[in-house]
Amino acid sequence: MRKSLCILFLSMVCVCNAQMYSWRSLLAYGNATNVEVATKVVYVQAGKALYAVDLTTEETVTYSKQDGLHGASIAQIAYSNRDHCLLIMYENGLIDFLYDNGDIISMMDISQKDMVTSKKANAILMVDSLAYVSMPFGLLVLNTTKRQVVDTYYIGENGSEVNILGCALTQDSIFACGEHIIYSISRQDNPMDFSYWKREIASPDITYSGMGAYKDSVYVIKNNFLCKRVAGQWKTMREESCESIQSGEDELYVPLSSQGYLTITNHGIDLIQSPYRVYDVQKRTQDAWLAIGVWCAARVAKGESQIFAVNGPLENIPYRIKVANQKLYVLPGGRWATEYNRLGNIMIYDIVADDWTNISYDDILQQIGEPITDMMNVAVDPLDSEHFFVTSYGRGLLEMYGTNVLHYYTYTNSPLQTAAPGPYEYAYVRTDGAMFDDQNNLWIINTEVTNTIHVASPEQIATAHQAPRAKWDTLALSTTDGAMIMRTPGEMFMDNRQPHWKWIPSLRQPVGLFRLDDRGTPHRRSDDQTIYRGSFVDQDGNTVTPTAIYAVAQDKNGTLWISLENGLITIPAKVDFQKSNACERIKIPRNDGTNLADYLLNTEKINAIAVDGANRKWFGTAASGLYLISEDGLETIEHFTEENSPLLSNEILSLAIEPITGQVFIGTGAGLMVYQSDASMPSDSYSNAYAYPNPVRPDYEGVITITGLMDESAVHIIDNAGNLVCETHSYGGQAVWDGKTGDGRRVASGVYSALCNEPGGGHTVVKILVMH
Repeated sequence: MRKSLCILFLSMVCVCNAQMYSWRSLLAYGNATNVEVATKVVYVQAGKALYAVDLTTEETVTYSKQDGLHGASIAQIAYSNRDHCLLIMYENGLIDFLYDNGDIISMMDISQKDMVTSKKANAILMVDSLAYVSMPFGLLVLNTTKRQVVDTYYIGENGSEVNILGCALTQDSIFACGEHIIYSISRQDNPMDFSYWKREIASPDITYSGMGAYKDSVYVIKNNFLCKRVAGQWKTMREESCESIQSGEDELYVPLSSQGYLTITNHGIDLIQSPYRVYDVQKRTQDAWLAIGVWCAARVAKGESQIFAVNGPLENIPYRIKVANQKLYVLPGGRWATEYNRLGNIMIYDIVADDWTNISYDDILQQIGEPITDMMNVAVDPLDSEHFFVTSYGRGLLEMYGTNVLHYYTYTNSPLQTAAPGPYEYAYVRTDGAMFDDQNNLWIINTEVTNTIHVASPEQIATAHQAPRAKWDTLALSTTDGAMIMRTPGEMFMDNRQPHWKWIPSLRQPVGLFRLDDRGTPHRRSDDQTIYRGSFVDQDGNTVTPTAIYAVAQDKNGTLWISLENGLITIPAKVDFQKSNACERIKIPRNDGTNLADYLLNTEKINAIAVDGANRKWFGTAASGLYLISEDGLETIEHFTEENSPLLSNEILSLAIEPITGQVFIGTGAGLMVYQSDASMPSDSYSNAYAYPNPVRPDYEGVITITGLMDESAVHIIDNAGNLVCETHSYGGQAVWDGKTGDGRRVASGVYSALCNEPGGGHTVVKILVMH
């Protein structure tokens, strides 16, 4: 089994004609809930993502927007044997038809409809070329041959909307179930007329969660038990707890809440044992294909089972991401005024090896014996890349080595304090903002308590070979007004001009920015100085008092970029923060003759900011996608959205940049992505300059990257005869060439030289072999 990823390249204009940039999705495929057996493959819906198992080669192939899908967050799938296509319904109402020949055709009727009710499908019943879709507003009937909506049934009181969870068809009737009510109608009547729909007495004590029909018998899950309609009444058929009913070609399947599933056939109701929790079942000849949650999908044949999984993260919630030592750390935690209570999973992506290591909540629970939730950030030991710390907003601090927990720090065994003394004090040890400084000291923020900051020296920190726990020095954030308590901190970071300055954003209560000056003695409190600013004055004398801060980043020049509830402010490097609350707002000239200007991204809520090797700014917004802005903030270089790019979602949660390769990792509301930028961190010399791919093989269609360059390098590509083929320059430490001449023709086979020169006089030559 192997994972297949398709890279989609997008054309963009530059000096050397069209550059090609690549996108990739890094999605979780470990929560399989639906399987659909097609002609040559078995499709698996895993969480909100899709992959397939080739029935001939047994290889797995993933699908995403880069492979031609038009949406990202999948709600439901169903396969039409009549039309040989997979019906894919997304949470926003968008529909894709994925055909056996690889064609993908989208349908936007529902997604473009203006409505308040959710457009996320609850279930699909496929009958020949008709798909009966249970929707939050009623029943929707699609024709998969014509790719159009046939009917919409609003069956609530007086034709009102009602949340339908499942439906069933017999020869003479249509049944549908809501959460506490069942509807039915004769197929001789007009289902578009709500008055024909019969309603059983609704009761809040009865909960329905799935429905299906076998032959002319209708079954429903009632209060988690399988019931059959007999003489107008629902008779309990089995005592096993179950949650859904799945329709097969010749039978019904009822996954149990524990392990195994029931089958309903001519032979009655049978219990099929399984070592897995089963969410969906479909049959192909004698093989049973199972969706088995975190184990992905399995095929059971002659009593033997085989797992088909895709390497990836555990879940698609990249709330916080961080790059260190060419590894990406992904955490799904979260908080604002309070915790999100998301399971404490740690996901680590080896960027070079293209491989995931996942440390699950269950793994950690088994090691520490305590539940841990809302992982917030990671600090990797500069002296040992396998050694790292993970903060939790409510459950203290983990010290890790590889996949093992070295120590678990909480209020009972460390200076960490609980924010809520009392019977539930163990659940309020809120930590965040972990970082290592230039002296390899570890810093931790402990929120909502007086002793906010904890510091451990390299000698004090426990390692894999030292059993004692880390010993900490503790200090408060004390200003001239006394000790200040932070409710919700952002990521703490060290100033790139003066290492003993530590910046700590306070996102809410109080809203503002702290600068702690430890004077180079982080373990001595007496000489510390803390400055807090909760209000700023811009270049026009206007007072800016933020009601919330969402992200702070420092660029290569030392300027701070701060995102507020709307737009941005900057604190230029020239501002003396100790003496001044001055800030600036970037003004974009309208150039319409009015001499007026608009503030940069003034209407946007910006969740994440990252600075690339060329000192350009990447802004991830809450609802408008991803922006790449020039170094000075005056030019929008790119604005990526889910409508104009492979971006999975316009909601950006987090950003991180790998400095060597320039890859931009993008945490979206629909999962993680990586975008190959044209900028990386510049090198101090040309000693490690090289090009990739090299050689450039005949089937390669992307850009050729020259990396390891010094800043602002001029790059001239020449052929063997010394003719100039292309002229470009580096962004930070990286330049790209599309393998074409200045007039857009692909170059001939041969050896090409990249002559690289930087303004200070440094130079090098990188040879590139092109093969056609």
